Amino acid sequence: AGLLGVVLLAPAPALPAAAVTEQYRQDLSHAYDSPESVGHALDHVLTAVAMPQPVRDAVVRDSLATSGDARTEWPLRGIAQDITEEARRIETPVAVLAGEHDKVEPPTVLRACLLPYVPHATMTTVPGVGHLLPLEAPEAVATALGDFLTTVRG
Repeated sequence: AGLLGVVLLAPAPALPAAAVTEQYRQDLSHAYDSPESVGHALDHVLTAVAMPQPVRDAVVRDSLATSGDARTEWPLRGIAQDITEEARRIETPVAVLAGEHDKVEPPTVLRACLLPYVPHATMTTVPGVGHLLPLEAPEAVATALGDFLTTVRG
């Protein structure tokens, strides 16, 4: 009650993509094992633009500060859950923002595996960026949030 809308930034799909195999999940569960593995994920998977070194250092530090169970829960279990039935029950407007070059949740995957299951969802693709939208394109995210808030307040 009272919820005007939801904005999802580079979300996971409601239906796991075909690429989410057991091997993929096992590999992903080690992405945050060390500073080197986090750096590799940042440079080769998560981002499409270079982050300033202090921001990159903070992401590495914060990623490693999480407990092992928290770091592996998503890749080993959460990513493989089918939540299409729950997604179909969303009754509020949903704005999805996707990075044009997101390798984690590409716009094509979100169009196929999320949008069909969320009744009132629309998607905007942010040009030139990857998965870490707030870090790679903070202005675009802020603009999209403001536009969405204006729309839902109507």
